[in-house]
Amino acid sequence: MQADLVARDLMAQGHWVYCPHKMSWGWERDKRLHREQSLELDKSFLKLWAEAIYRIPGESPGADGEVAYAKQLGLRILRPCPGKAVGAYHDRMPGSRIPGCPTCHGAGFVEALE
Repeated sequence: MQADLVARDLMAQGHWVYCPHKMSWGWERDKRLHREQSLELDKSFLKLWAEAIYRIPGESPGADGEVAYAKQLGLRILRPCPGKAVGAYHDRMPGSRIPGCPTCHGAGFVEALE
């Protein structure tokens, strides 16, 4: 899963990471729980713990909702580096650190321009 790879890469860079769907994977099969409860849990991490949110490209209503909430909280919105100058590695592994990348300066991510 791309989110898992990106989360581990960010953690390896020294960031503290919470990957919501990894934490609650399989909970949808538990009839005692509702999807809304998982979404509220995710929001609690954003509100009480996060300094930024990293949005991986792709369709995800849940992630879009988390980004909207993060904006309300004034958190930084990060996205994978779009840089292509250093080679194809950014394309294979969005968010990977590329020393010397002129776009992200080796961080692997940039601020979203929204």
